[in-house]
Amino acid sequence: MKCIVCEEKEAVIHYAEVINGQIKKLDLCEDCAIKKGLGTQLSFSMGDMLGAMSETTEKDVSEKSVSVSCSKCSMTIEEFRKVGRLGCDKCYEAFEETLNSMLEQIHRSTHHKGKIPGHMISEDCKKENLIKLEQELQVAIESENFEKAAFLRDEIRKIKQNIS
Repeated sequence: MKCIVCEEKEAVIHYAEVINGQIKKLDLCEDCAIKKGLGTQLSFSMGDMLGAMSETTEKDVSEKSVSVSCSKCSMTIEEFRKVGRLGCDKCYEAFEETLNSMLEQIHRSTHHKGKIPGHMISEDCKKENLIKLEQELQVAIESENFEKAAFLRDEIRKIKQNIS
């Protein structure tokens, strides 16, 4: 794949960003990457990367003549791209669209799921299973299916012994 800037050398850095549902790709050779501050050692900040991306896709961005800025600290999206950090808590709302597309690209999701220790997951699963079995037991009793109710009762006892 050729460099999109010089169109002569082979691209060594490949970057893709989703902006408003459209994929913008950045493929640079080593020389053009260095000119834009993106060396092959990958010793660049997110701000540098976003800055280079915005310079390369300047034609696409020029369609958006309105510059978004934060109502609290007055930071612009251009400043965020240079610095790589937000100015205040309201910046998250002001730059929501840009941040969401960045997060989607980096993490494949915009929703933080967190981390749960392995031993907690099994404990939670046991509790959820216990609740489900207790509901099934209630239905079995109401429908007078006593064989199933006895089986469910025994399963519930086993789970309760394992939990405590």
